[in-house]
Amino acid sequence: MTPNAVELQSLAEATGSSPPSADPVDWVQLWTLAQAAPAVESCVGFRSGGVVKADVGFSPTGDFAYTFTFDLDLTDATAIQRYASASAATRVIDACRAETPIDLRTARVPASRGDALYSYDQTVLRRCLVAHGQPIDPAPSRSTFLRDRRNGVTWSPYDQVFVRTRAEWYALSDACPTLPPALESAVSPAS
Repeated sequence: MTPNAVELQSLAEATGSSPPSADPVDWVQLWTLAQAAPAVESCVGFRSGGVVKADVGFSPTGDFAYTFTFDLDLTDATAIQRYASASAATRVIDACRAETPIDLRTARVPASRGDALYSYDQTVLRRCLVAHGQPIDPAPSRSTFLRDRRNGVTWSPYDQVFVRTRAEWYALSDACPTLPPALESAVSPAS
């Protein structure tokens, strides 16, 4: 299973380096903007044994920002010793960010194509994901969807997708593409 061009670009943005020719980090799926912050926060808590508490945010363009605190009331002295410094917290946050590549294509669909994106999400993508066993809530109304997009808030049926393995990710993303070809070609490249 080799990452495709979209996955490699997302990995490059996550790690802050040029697109790799191979797979440099352990990742399972491409995340949406709505999923990414909780995923990174959970990873940080898990990896640090609960010592580092991260508050992570992503802008509508995928810019990453965070703050962190320490929970030193834990009984695991080894975890406290290992992670209770700014440099250790930064390392674990950066590692978790690198394992959380974000698919920004939906956010990069031009505003003029918002109606087409909403129609695809409702009539094709959501139905495909549900047919493949993903519990996807109904979309917001068209007017809410379009208003939110103008305000930098994206919604995608993929916001609720979680898979356990990369093989599951490939099967699902191949069967249910995030964007149809007509919208894929309208997406502006990464800036």
